[in-house]
Amino acid sequence: MSFVEKMTLFGDSRSEKEENITPNKEPIKSKKIFPHTLEPPTLRLDTNYGSTLYLKLREDSNKSLYFEANLRYRDSGPSNREDHFGYSANIFPALNKDLKLLSSEFSSLDDTSIRFYYNLIILGRIHEAVCKSGFSMDDTEFDRDMLNDFVNKSLEFYGYHDYNFDCDVVLDKLNIYHGSYDNHLMDILYIQKEFVIVENKYTLGYTKTSVYLRLSEDDVATLSLMPVIAIINNYIKISNTIREVSAWILSSSEGVYVYNQKFVNSQFTPDNKIPDLYFEGKQQITPDNFAQCFK
Repeated sequence: MSFVEKMTLFGDSRSEKEENITPNKEPIKSKKIFPHTLEPPTLRLDTNYGSTLYLKLREDSNKSLYFEANLRYRDSGPSNREDHFGYSANIFPALNKDLKLLSSEFSSLDDTSIRFYYNLIILGRIHEAVCKSGFSMDDTEFDRDMLNDFVNKSLEFYGYHDYNFDCDVVLDKLNIYHGSYDNHLMDILYIQKEFVIVENKYTLGYTKTSVYLRLSEDDVATLSLMPVIAIINNYIKISNTIREVSAWILSSSEGVYVYNQKFVNSQFTPDNKIPDLYFEGKQQITPDNFAQCFK
């Protein structure tokens, strides 16, 4: 069940004025002032556990676009809670030419696959920014129509008038399912990399066709990458990005978030935890080296 109380989309604007008046109160030729936005749109998410998330699309000095998530707490909460910011990587990697080349070389890569890829990247970067802000999404979900409206208006603000983001394209095909670790062992030969996450409590890894998060001795959450398998199989640089953003979606959806520059999960319980021996020799994945771990 969602804990969302209210979601709003807002921005600064100027209202129209139909007529100007001279100092002697005589009307002059009317001039219309068109509404315009001074700031990029903001998506506001209120929850009923004392916090509000403000999400914006920003542009840096190199014209790269990234999401900024600002987690703010209400005055009535504990005095030691401070506002936090989370930032994503660039939402539009410079891969357009490579993807167009792929689409002409491989018949399995069509416009639908490419559109899914770009929608996946944007959704993954939203999860990245939110996760880094310290916001837990395990009991929260976005209103899809509001999220689509926010992203598209934000892209238009920066001049991307022809792009159409639709999170349904991703969410209707990208499912997270839970299974036992014994069943997961069937895929053990296909595991390519595995890391320690949440300080010797979970492991995060990926196979040729999925990313997964082992939450306990028996429970493994898996997100299938089959909708973009044609891209993954034919271009390694793009496959790295796909796995990275998918891992952000999976981790944040399972309650993982960043606190004091470390991954934590407030839902963790010591019962049925993964044996300590399993973590020996595995690299620790952190918010700082997250992207590098998938290269």
